[in-house]
Amino acid sequence: MCCLLTFFLFFFFFFFFSFFFLFFFLLFFSGLAQSIGFNAQVGGPTGKRKSSDKILTQVEPSDLIQFGMIPEFVGRVPIVVAVESLNEDALIKVLREPKNSLVKQYQALFELSGVNLDITDEALRVIAKEAILKKTGARGLRSILVCVF
Repeated sequence: MCCLLTFFLFFFFFFFFSFFFLFFFLLFFSGLAQSIGFNAQVGGPTGKRKSSDKILTQVEPSDLIQFGMIPEFVGRVPIVVAVESLNEDALIKVLREPKNSLVKQYQALFELSGVNLDITDEALRVIAKEAILKKTGARGLRSILVCVF
């Protein structure tokens, strides 16, 4: 009988304090739940969202260490540089201008089959917009062209 009473009291206080601490946590820390996580709005005191390109230009080696990189690795990187993302015109230049550009590669590939391939400016612009939407930059242009052809 004594063990049963002890067992009952133990579970009563355990659940009582569990709900009390849960209520306390939700009551006082509910503001934090809205600012942490995948859907959090990142911004300064004014609430304006900064561009990731602008934020990355201010990265210091100490920031990389705080992010979780080991100091031995950060010490081997002499310069930390942020690169701005390419705009639509720059991506079109990447598609068209280099000696071994993707457009020239596909034209040569189609000529092997006896087909003359002409890619219009509008098509290049759509491909560049798709790379910007996917946030892949110039590296993703080939995969977009593979899907198109």
